[in-house]
Amino acid sequence: MVTTRAGSRAASEQPSVGGTPVKASTPRRGGKRESLSKAKAAKAAAAEDNDSDNSKDEAEVEASTPSKRVSRSPTARKPRTKKAKKADGAAPKTTSGSAAVSASARRRAKQKDRVRALRAAAGVPEPSLDSNPELVADIREALHEILAAIPDTDSISPFRAPRVLSAKKTETYPDWSALIPATRAVVWDEAGKHKLQVLVDGEIVPAGQKPVGPIRVRKGEAF
Repeated sequence: MVTTRAGSRAASEQPSVGGTPVKASTPRRGGKRESLSKAKAAKAAAAEDNDSDNSKDEAEVEASTPSKRVSRSPTARKPRTKKAKKADGAAPKTTSGSAAVSASARRRAKQKDRVRALRAAAGVPEPSLDSNPELVADIREALHEILAAIPDTDSISPFRAPRVLSAKKTETYPDWSALIPATRAVVWDEAGKHKLQVLVDGEIVPAGQKPVGPIRVRKGEAF
């Protein structure tokens, strides 16, 4: 048997027990595969454990936190422009304000006309009641009609009677201010009969007296 240098060198490097050489055991390929498969199986098991732990933690967190529901409208709203906001905030344009102003202006103008008419008629002497019986009867009726529609303690201006009379009989009495002197004569006559009470600044004027200034009348004892 012939031995080469490589063979003699390998034989000399082999371990020996009791002088007899011991053949070195070479690892088998099957053993490596088994060890690799076991390592992979261990890693997979560890990964599954981690995934299960993470899923448990996430489930606990979700259970502990209340769910927030977001309600969304079926149709998305368009952003409002500046013009739309101004239109919403602006008050609707109506003519009620101008109408109220014109009404108050007309009322003030009428009041001024009445004051001027009363001042103008203040210096006119009172006519005799017998001079125009029809006019006197109409003024009496107008005064009684107005006073009958209000409480006993309320008072009115006696010169409402000629205005009402002129409105009812415009053709006969077109100018109510011309009836002021006759109205004063009727008021003094009615006060003397205790059918009316004449007031100045809330105080009753005794019958027979003719005060100066604006007067008011209310129902008397014999009304």
